[in-house]
Amino acid sequence: MIAVYTQSDGSPPRIDFEANPTLYTIDELITHQCRFLKFLDALAIEPAQPISSIDLLDAKERRQLLVEWNATERDYPAHQCIHQLFEEQAERTPEATALVYENQVLSYAELNARANHLAHQLMELSVQPGDYIATVLERSMELVAAQLAILKVGAVYVPIDPKAPAQRQTWIVADCGARLLIADAHTEVPATLLVPLLRLTSSHTNETDAPIANPDLAHSSLDTAYVMYTSGSTGTPKGVLVPHRAIARLVINNGYVDIDATDRVAFAANPAFDASTFEVWAPLLNGGTLVVIDHDTVLTPNAFVHTLQEKRISIMWLTVGLFNQLAVSLEPVFPQLKTL
Repeated sequence: MIAVYTQSDGSPPRIDFEANPTLYTIDELITHQCRFLKFLDALAIEPAQPISSIDLLDAKERRQLLVEWNATERDYPAHQCIHQLFEEQAERTPEATALVYENQVLSYAELNARANHLAHQLMELSVQPGDYIATVLERSMELVAAQLAILKVGAVYVPIDPKAPAQRQTWIVADCGARLLIADAHTEVPATLLVPLLRLTSSHTNETDAPIANPDLAHSSLDTAYVMYTSGSTGTPKGVLVPHRAIARLVINNGYVDIDATDRVAFAANPAFDASTFEVWAPLLNGGTLVVIDHDTVLTPNAFVHTLQEKRISIMWLTVGLFNQLAVSLEPVFPQLKTL
């Protein structure tokens, strides 16, 4: 609170600053005092000027706001594509664990080989660079391999929630002009989807006689890697085009979480939700392990906590709403988490 007292003897007015010491430090209060005095000086010089035009910042504060606090530049591989970064990681640590789902484990070399198998099959289906490939897949090893395969052939993956209404699935496929739809062997696909359908089976991702070499195609980090659609809660869903370099910027040397080969990251988000971008690519581009957690487990607190402990999850992303629901149940997991 600021109180101004006039003096009856004609001496200058007295200005008192009162503040709760539990809310402000001495330095913060001194800064506020200086701003107020600068405000008064400006009004004394030009009383008619709009208050909004008065600059309260001194040179030091302005530099702090515009330069020091905005120094967010980071060195990251801006000129490489996501699949290329993954392939390099697979070359460096081929035997390291890349992907885990329940009792299934894939090394980096094995995951890269699976993705290559599918990538060559996509090329046989005449998938071209820049084509949009819709995926109607639950969180799974097949989904991760499919996303990698799509990127390897220069195409763009468009994740669709398998639990979304048929009308929304159909609309997204039509809106993006999908060249192909990828689903697993069991997911029910709307009959209204008038695009070629590739159903993944073990033969699509684990053939031993299929080519396993990395596809040698021209790519740019400015190319679109995936399209994520908004919820459409305020109108028509909008497709957001995300380039390869944006994903690299998100997960490599990002300044807010350090990820290394010891980390195990939970894949718990809906694949059609943007949090999944971090969950999938943060571990795979930093030599860590991606742990797939299925839908039912995430929504069952006891099972979720057990899985997080059993799989030794160190990094996890939860929405605020889900965290608030699970906070008490997750208490035993907090000591093992490096980042939440």
